[in-house]
Amino acid sequence: MPRLVLIWISSRAVQTRSPVLELGRSLSDFMRELGLKPTGGKNGTITRLRDQMERLLKARLSVEVKEGDDRDTAAQISVALRWDLFWGKDETQDPLLPSTIQLSADFFNEIIQHPVPLNMAALSALRGSPMRLDIYSWLTWRMSKLHRTTVVPWPSLMLQFGSNLAATRQGRQQFRRDFERHLREVLVVYPSARVESLDTGLKLMRSPTHVPMRGIRTLAAGPTPSEPRSIRALGRSAPSD
Repeated sequence: MPRLVLIWISSRAVQTRSPVLELGRSLSDFMRELGLKPTGGKNGTITRLRDQMERLLKARLSVEVKEGDDRDTAAQISVALRWDLFWGKDETQDPLLPSTIQLSADFFNEIIQHPVPLNMAALSALRGSPMRLDIYSWLTWRMSKLHRTTVVPWPSLMLQFGSNLAATRQGRQQFRRDFERHLREVLVVYPSARVESLDTGLKLMRSPTHVPMRGIRTLAAGPTPSEPRSIRALGRSAPSD
């Protein structure tokens, strides 16, 4: 759920060019945009979404770059500055005031300056597995920046995707099996991605992004009549958790 919400946030920020986002007329409308069916109760999707959104909006992203032994560079970015969310029990009645999220300036600027188009229909098909969503988003981003064939080593992928498996031979082998299994499902919805699994790592070859790249102004204008409404955009600063 946090991944789907983060993608929605990034999409809406690029489309509106505004850090203040409205979540729709009601919670049900918002959940339908995420491809979720609203259900009540302790374990229902409404309760789960509320908990996960609160965690996401309170999150701070830490980015650190180590440049040898002499220099470390780091930054922290808050996702949201403030929010006002309506969690009414009667989903058939529109709230008097819309639910809103105001993104932090740093997070908003990162999103609109570095968007990567994603296909919401593909995300809907892949939801249910955090790793599938992460692979799809990561692969689309890498293909948008890739200028030559490169091989990403398995230990690097294991680190990037935040595996809980031990950094042992068995752990690395299990991670590779899990990654390849999810990758096969991602390639069903993104068949133009040219990748090859090698013993040394994942070979990436220049490929088109799943949704053609366009200028920021065109993205902000929203989909054209001939374009599927599933087009969304994800900022490159998305967290892996």
